[in-house]
Amino acid sequence: MLVKGDYLMRLAHLILVHNNPEQLERLLKRLVYSCSDVYIHVDKKSNLSQFIFLKNLPNVYFIKNRKIVAWGNYSMVDATLTSMQEILDTHINYTHINLLSGQDYILKKIEEIEDYFFAKSDMTFMQYFSIYQEWKESIDRLTKYNLGDFRIPFKYRIQAIINRILPKRKIPENMEPYGASQWLTITPDCIKYVLKTLK
Repeated sequence: MLVKGDYLMRLAHLILVHNNPEQLERLLKRLVYSCSDVYIHVDKKSNLSQFIFLKNLPNVYFIKNRKIVAWGNYSMVDATLTSMQEILDTHINYTHINLLSGQDYILKKIEEIEDYFFAKSDMTFMQYFSIYQEWKESIDRLTKYNLGDFRIPFKYRIQAIINRILPKRKIPENMEPYGASQWLTITPDCIKYVLKTLK
């Protein structure tokens, strides 16, 4: 078991799911290990009772503050950040929070994954591109209004009208936008910085 300072190193996995509990069980059985805890965010639209049997696995916990998630919309970011805050609130000294989907499956042994992250306990792992330079097709996601998370009739027609008549949205404080895949492995210090900046 690896030690950092005066505490044993631990790794947190956060899994966002909405279906296929049996598939999730296969993933969990690969992830559960002595130095890992697994937190599951079940989409609030989904029936939690279908997943609750997974609570019997060791070191598996369910996120309490569940969100309704619409794929590709801000609600997915909200569910991720809210879940990460809930993990931080446990005050367990994790080296990383490893974000996964219920569709993922690990190909290496969990002890190899733990050892890799523990050896790089001060590093966050993410892919990113400059939206203005390398990922220009995503600029509309920042400059146009998006009603994807709202459950209202004719939302896409309304959205089209709004985007025709209102000026383009602007990025606050002249920030330069970067983006890529949602999936990453992040240190607690890094997520604390993200949450503080967002607030």
